[in-house]
Amino acid sequence: MRNLIAGAVVILLAVVALRMATALQGYRRGREQRRERLSAAGRAIVAEVPADDGPEFFAEDAGAFYWADRRIPKHDIRAARMLFGDVPLARVRARRFPEANAGTDTPGPETETPTFERAQWDVAIATGGETVVVACGAIREQVSQELARRIFEAVRQAVETCDHAVHHSDS
Repeated sequence: MRNLIAGAVVILLAVVALRMATALQGYRRGREQRRERLSAAGRAIVAEVPADDGPEFFAEDAGAFYWADRRIPKHDIRAARMLFGDVPLARVRARRFPEANAGTDTPGPETETPTFERAQWDVAIATGGETVVVACGAIREQVSQELARRIFEAVRQAVETCDHAVHHSDS
């Protein structure tokens, strides 16, 4: 009787392990298909951000960034901030939009100390009508800080490129 129970347990564990392996393989296949679709659409992946229901891709092409089914045209970006909690650690503002440079929408990091109430790395991207927040993850995860930096740097470069193009077309 003991051997029969042990055999049943082994079979049950084998079935569970096979189901987990199959689910993992399906997850990987779905992720690769999403990457291939982005590549086929001419988009480059800037960062792969972990989310509750699988990775979200922050991607770009020549004219826009893409995040969570949103298109963010590069020429519409007025400002971006890399945030730790609610404190901006880095920011960029488009020179081609004078109203975006008129005031200070948030105090700089030199006047605030980070609070740990919302210890999260984010990148906030402001366009004419909205601000898109890319949630990169919690403070405890070094990866989250690197993702935020990578995304912010891509947005910063796009803002500077658009400013440079507008400046040279005005000349």
